[in-house]
Amino acid sequence: MKKPIPNLGLFVGLALVLAACAPTIPDIPFDASEVAAFTAAGPGRIEGSALYRRRDGSIVTCAAGTVLLAPDTAFTREIDQRIQIAFPRDTIMAFRARYEDPALSNAFRRTVCDADGEFTFDGLAPGGWYVLTRIRTNPGNSMSRDGEVFLRQFIRVPATGTANPVLTNRDIHYVYSDLP
Repeated sequence: MKKPIPNLGLFVGLALVLAACAPTIPDIPFDASEVAAFTAAGPGRIEGSALYRRRDGSIVTCAAGTVLLAPDTAFTREIDQRIQIAFPRDTIMAFRARYEDPALSNAFRRTVCDADGEFTFDGLAPGGWYVLTRIRTNPGNSMSRDGEVFLRQFIRVPATGTANPVLTNRDIHYVYSDLP
């Protein structure tokens, strides 16, 4: 039986896929004061969607999948950059240790995509956020990780109004194995 991605979020799920690289530790220390503004409720809202167009032209969405919202801080920017290059095991462990700190974990938000691949976050502090999700490109194959894509997009939540990100093939952050 396939285990769901743990509550450490998509950052760690993606990191585990790439864990075979050389050890390194984030250069930027975690600063609790930097995430404090993101833990407070605010007027911001995100109404977004995530989809992937397969080579055959068909579309799959993040339906029933988790969407993670991570605050834009020096620490999360460095983690994001390391994911784009390679995500070494020591970096994963450093992120896990920091993520267990309530000051960081409370700033992360999670929701689930509806059947149409749409998601909503309410009560957000204005500022920069990373939206991350995973899409199975072979949704009927629950026993394999083949054909998973991780989408990531940086967005700005306005002080008033709604941000409307649409995560697509252009936002692919990492591909796991062969894609249809």
